[in-house]
Amino acid sequence: MKLAWLNFLESICFLEENNIICHETFIINKKDQLKKHTDFPYVLKISSDLLHKTEVNAVKTDLFSLKDLEKAFLDLNTVLKKNKINGTVCLQKQIKGIEVIVGITNDLQFGKVLLFGQGGIFAEKNKDNSLKVLPITKKDAKDLLKKTIVGKIISDGYRNKIYPKEKLEKLFLDLSVLAMKKNIQELDLNPIIITEKEIYIVDARVKI
Repeated sequence: MKLAWLNFLESICFLEENNIICHETFIINKKDQLKKHTDFPYVLKISSDLLHKTEVNAVKTDLFSLKDLEKAFLDLNTVLKKNKINGTVCLQKQIKGIEVIVGITNDLQFGKVLLFGQGGIFAEKNKDNSLKVLPITKKDAKDLLKKTIVGKIISDGYRNKIYPKEKLEKLFLDLSVLAMKKNIQELDLNPIIITEKEIYIVDARVKI
């Protein structure tokens, strides 16, 4: 069976079909569709076969007005044409919080492994992450948090802020079950944004 990466939209559809809820995402085909979105700020991004959207400037953040949205929409369509990318422009409400990454890889020695750590653009540079071989237990889910700096902040709280660590631990367990059941070869949820009330999966790539 041939392995293939699902694009962003395909990935979030796959996850939600398996009861893993992602951040609300709107497909924007025409500039006029932007007028009904007024709960600023927003993010616009391209869903395509690109593995790293930031490398071709395919993500626009901090869009605080309709004018910002319209300019970003035109810019992203220029990116699509210039790079000959078959893609779709998507809109999400911008969320501020702690950025983390949750991933699954298929190790030759250990089999499927779940990774958790600091997310965003510095995920690869800072190397603040921990690993567990799948399937994992509830204890493993707690250990994933405790073995990283960002996980300790989420687990213990910081400057009177308490984060929903139980929701993140549940996500680890749900992904563990899904990875074994659906034979996921690789998964990259980066970033997941953690606020004091919720966790938001804002970007996803899945290889099945």
